[in-house]
Amino acid sequence: TTNLAKSVNENHNAINRRIFNTHLRWEYMPQNGPSEKDTKNARYIYMIRRPDDACVSFYHHLSHQSIEDGGYSGSFDDFVHDFTHAGNMPYGTWSAHIKSWMKCSEDERVLVLSYEDLKKDLKGSVQKVNKHCGFGLSEDRVEELVPQFTFDWMRKNEGFFHPRSVRWVRKEDEGEDFHFIRKGQVGDGKKLFSSQHFDQLRFMINQTFPKEGEGLPTFILPFLDGIL
Repeated sequence: TTNLAKSVNENHNAINRRIFNTHLRWEYMPQNGPSEKDTKNARYIYMIRRPDDACVSFYHHLSHQSIEDGGYSGSFDDFVHDFTHAGNMPYGTWSAHIKSWMKCSEDERVLVLSYEDLKKDLKGSVQKVNKHCGFGLSEDRVEELVPQFTFDWMRKNEGFFHPRSVRWVRKEDEGEDFHFIRKGQVGDGKKLFSSQHFDQLRFMINQTFPKEGEGLPTFILPFLDGIL
């Protein structure tokens, strides 16, 4: 860390941890620290979401991102096809990504949470993260922080979360600018998905887990309700 700016070093030392988010598969994740202790103390939180909801959200994300910065210019039908067929999305298909993280299912350093968990029980999810990462936050402090993790608070304070590393665009047929904090709903995918789209999701899952889903982790079955 001696090559980092003084202010960055000071901030790292103050919180005594480094935190980053990524879309990487498990096999590409940094898993070894500079010491055995660092490796053991590392913590990972893997977030999953219903595939139809994730697909719709990702479509809105990439279709409002500048083409020069990796955005998507095709139709929603095109996007569902690319989302469900290997070799088209930067990090692979939804089901292949989950299969990758299954490799660490017994690793105590990994906590699996879902978007649905956050919407159903935000405080309980925060408490799980607090315990898993060893933050040591008191019950009162968790109570104090939870309102800032709600969708409404994040939407009102969108500037804190809106990525600045890429350029964002507004579509000609839309009356307002794109919101990175968009809807925050569970089940939004069903509104846009046709029966053909759901067929493609089933194709994707069967490609990753052949023999009618054999090997499909039980923890994701609730998120496939109405799909399989």
